[in-house]
Amino acid sequence: MFSKTELKYIQEIQDKMSAYISSSYKKGATERDAHPKTLGLVKGYFSIEPNLPNELKQGIFGTQNKYPVLIRYSNGNHKIQSDLKKDIRGISLKLIAVSGQRTPDSLEKNTQDFLLMSHATMPFGTLKKFRDVIVSTINSSLFLKLKWLLTNLKTAKLVKKSKLSHQSLSTINYWSTTTYAFGNTMVKYKLTPSVHIHKKFTIDNSYNRLANRLKQELATQEIAYDFCIQFYKNEKETPTKDMSVEWDEKLSPFKKVASLTIPKQVVGKHVKLNQKITYSLTNSLLEHKAVGELNNVRIKVYKALAELRHHLNNNNPKYEPTLEDFKNL
Repeated sequence: MFSKTELKYIQEIQDKMSAYISSSYKKGATERDAHPKTLGLVKGYFSIEPNLPNELKQGIFGTQNKYPVLIRYSNGNHKIQSDLKKDIRGISLKLIAVSGQRTPDSLEKNTQDFLLMSHATMPFGTLKKFRDVIVSTINSSLFLKLKWLLTNLKTAKLVKKSKLSHQSLSTINYWSTTTYAFGNTMVKYKLTPSVHIHKKFTIDNSYNRLANRLKQELATQEIAYDFCIQFYKNEKETPTKDMSVEWDEKLSPFKKVASLTIPKQVVGKHVKLNQKITYSLTNSLLEHKAVGELNNVRIKVYKALAELRHHLNNNNPKYEPTLEDFKNL
């Protein structure tokens, strides 16, 4: 699957990130390599739209159903930092009680994961760019960091553009940024707030502003999103070689296929379960498998790093959350 050069890059990424997480946390309290700060683990429902046209009836979207889902909100920076800082925010969905043929390397038997973030593209859209930024900036010397910056000004600008200050997690749009199978074609995903109401926020300049806001909102109201897909058309209009290039919504508009509803609940009972579970591109039905070079790299790297995290925390790397976990959250 990978050339010698590609395998070399992948190993360099794994080595760099493994060394970073091993040295950054106490044993038993190791966080994820990507999106390490959890802003909240909450439960909700993923409801497939009724009467979808045939072109949208693939995998879980083939039948109208309502799935329980575990939702993890997170900050993207590899270092745990204040919610006040500009950053990429992440949202990961784990649908439970999903049946069907799975990807060959899936560790779970009855889940479907969707991973999205608060920017439409992946700034490091190729393996080379991904490798360069990890090796040159994660716990590296000032010289290497400056060298990367000066030779990657365009990518650096994309990174800066992708990081924003946010007041609330419920008002953000989230994108998959990378491509996934959908029958015989490919798609990208998007979550968009389904009710666009201007919210007046009380001033909160605390370290955990977003986590606090999530608790406050879900104490009194539900949060809801539309889950949409965007179809691949061709390499000119919807390129797949570099995930830093955005697909134009005018050429390929997003189409709603499901609703994500997060009901009122008490947020904060997530710590143990959050450490035990893994959100992964491989936890998927075959119809929705992650595709493309960058996803293949992410699968290989993230699997190794997830195993390391669970090992350092003395957790079972194959733990699969159940309906009981959902009910008890």
